[in-house]
Amino acid sequence: LFSYIASGMVERRILARDAEVSSQYVNSIVRLAGAVSYFHGDAVNPKAPEMEAFFRQVSGLPEVLGANVYGFNRTVLWSSDSAQTGRQYLGIDSLEAAFRGELHPEIESAEGHDEGGEHVEFPSGVSQYIETYVPVWSADGKSVAGAVEVYRSAASILDEISAVRHVIWLGSAIGAAVLFLT
Repeated sequence: LFSYIASGMVERRILARDAEVSSQYVNSIVRLAGAVSYFHGDAVNPKAPEMEAFFRQVSGLPEVLGANVYGFNRTVLWSSDSAQTGRQYLGIDSLEAAFRGELHPEIESAEGHDEGGEHVEFPSGVSQYIETYVPVWSADGKSVAGAVEVYRSAASILDEISAVRHVIWLGSAIGAAVLFLT
């Protein structure tokens, strides 16, 4: 029971930390590119040099399979899947959570990937991915101006989680054996 609880907690903490680092990275790119003002309002210019610099940086994140950038009105300003650009998505719980300033990373199966939804197309051979909606904070850091949906390869994080689980289970088994022998 301890091993099960501890390994689940470790998985959640690793995913949460990964999401925090992604959030810090995305928001630093927004600030450096001077792109935060382009997330508000209806007259967003995705061709502005600041936005193009931001898009290049987002698509260059480590292990990124795809990304969507949402304006304040939940419209896709840019996507690694050009068919998504300009579409508006309302009522997606994870997206709404990002606009409340929350991070909810999830490991998803590529087999259950919904066609025609807000998800981008993945390269072949991807079985699992991490989906994270990252809030883009305003210049003063007090409100959310937009969101970035990032799909990343789950392979390296799943390897780390698996290694930690093995250590937890092995430690529990050794502890149980010592208690039994005692």
